[in-house]
Amino acid sequence: MKKTYICILLLSTVLPLMAGIVVRDISYYEDESLIDNDRAYAMERCKLDVFVPEKVRKGTPVVLFFHGGGLTGGNKSIPEDLRNTGVVVVAANYRFSSNRAKCPDYLYDAAAAASWVFRHIAEYGGDPDAVAVTGHSAGGYLAAMIGMDKRYLAKFGFDNLKFMMVAPVSGQMSTHFQIQNERLGTKLPIARHLVIDEYAPLWHAGEKLPKIVLFTGDENLDWPGRPQENLLLHAMLRNARKDARAECFCFAGFDHGTCVAPAMIVLGRQKVWEAYAERKRPLLMPPPYDTESGGRLSLKTKFGNAPDVPTSAVIDRKGGKVVFNISCVEPEFGRLKYKEQCCNSDCVHIYVGDGNGRCGQFTLDSSGRTEYYGFGLKKEAYAATATRTADGWNARVEIPESVCDGNFLANIVRVRRTLDSEETSYWSPVFGSHHLEPEAFVKIK
Repeated sequence: MKKTYICILLLSTVLPLMAGIVVRDISYYEDESLIDNDRAYAMERCKLDVFVPEKVRKGTPVVLFFHGGGLTGGNKSIPEDLRNTGVVVVAANYRFSSNRAKCPDYLYDAAAAASWVFRHIAEYGGDPDAVAVTGHSAGGYLAAMIGMDKRYLAKFGFDNLKFMMVAPVSGQMSTHFQIQNERLGTKLPIARHLVIDEYAPLWHAGEKLPKIVLFTGDENLDWPGRPQENLLLHAMLRNARKDARAECFCFAGFDHGTCVAPAMIVLGRQKVWEAYAERKRPLLMPPPYDTESGGRLSLKTKFGNAPDVPTSAVIDRKGGKVVFNISCVEPEFGRLKYKEQCCNSDCVHIYVGDGNGRCGQFTLDSSGRTEYYGFGLKKEAYAATATRTADGWNARVEIPESVCDGNFLANIVRVRRTLDSEETSYWSPVFGSHHLEPEAFVKIK
């Protein structure tokens, strides 16, 4: 954290925000020889801002956002509805369609911004392998094009499959009307004809693609034909290409301008984290826990603002039981928070499952209370105790192997609640409420 912020302070002027900081006006063309046409205009326009959440951690997912404006206007800004979702956000400008830039200049600009993110976002706590690209209106069109057509990122040494997700908001899925205006020498706000060629996201629906999530407004309120184009792309991906990952959200009651707010909420609070979990879990999951080795595991994080309070566990399998012995260092018992329910206090959660959707939860807190919540597990005897030690407290749970029919899966979470803070430490790489998903559990050999 501290090293990340020091780098940011050295790079640019920092503007404090309620939920983080913004580093402004970073030029994303690092090699001017890659700029086609009017390099001076490109260096003037091609800049981006980076929003870093207040509690950013290394490996945080990233959202790259392109503004709208018909490819002829607009300016970069961090969407308000992304600021409190825990993600790193990058907002980028690009050249406008004018006498100084034409198609595909702005498409390469968008790809150059993405390549900067892939190369540098780790310096800000972001994960370059967990980047979702989005944008509103014309920005959604740019996001879709660089996410679906390989040639733009290829110029900068990247593949479009590096994107974790492509998620345009009310973006044109046919060839953009401003590109048609360039061809015809017109200035119409909407094209007379529907064109689908190499500059249409629909043209590239048959390629191997990242996950596609489409957002639009109401079919009767959004830009004429815009929801229908997105629904067509969704149908092509789901039905013709058999891509079960594709999704499309048309927000009832929202028009072309207002649909960006619900889209950013769904994207930042749900879809980005789902995609992050899908992409990162196979890489981060610990191997099956071998009780025969007598190994000791540590939970994923230490609690940042407190004295050193590590949590660790040993799991054994003996006498037909799986035994969890969890050690919690605790130097500040006087500052811990206790509530009526054990699960709302300073506590350890042990989740067990059988891989078939049946799950149980054992919760123990530092005052010695224990609770069990059954979610379909067989009713079997178990033992659970929590006791104080010289330097903290221990949690111990004994569970018959038979409750999981021999296929024993587990996840461990410690929640440390004090009078003025709350932090969570995980064994498995889980995110928020996802600790009960099957992928969050580790097999106990």
